[in-house]
Amino acid sequence: MSKQPNQPSTPITSTEQTKSNSLTVNIISVLLAVVISLLLVKISFQPPKIAYVDTAKIMVGFNEAARVQRFLQEEDDKWKKQLKELQDSLASHVDVMTKEVLDPENLTGQSGFI
Repeated sequence: MSKQPNQPSTPITSTEQTKSNSLTVNIISVLLAVVISLLLVKISFQPPKIAYVDTAKIMVGFNEAARVQRFLQEEDDKWKKQLKELQDSLASHVDVMTKEVLDPENLTGQSGFI
């Protein structure tokens, strides 16, 4: 066994320390960028999440919705009643006009029809 002579250690200069720190920062930055990129890829390729919400069940428990539903039903009933009255009135007028036009007494002696 031969003994190796002690070699004097060379001190690390500030330039070498700066290069070492810079290299460490660069490596950490690259690793951080890779990790963030992988997380973004994972997040962006997740399938969409689809949910079903039964709004009818939600609205049943909501008092304001019940009040509005009653109001809309009342308005609908009013409009249907008005529509029925207008339809009946129109049918009545059409019947009267049809009878007047087809009445033989009205046709004789009138020269207004060509």
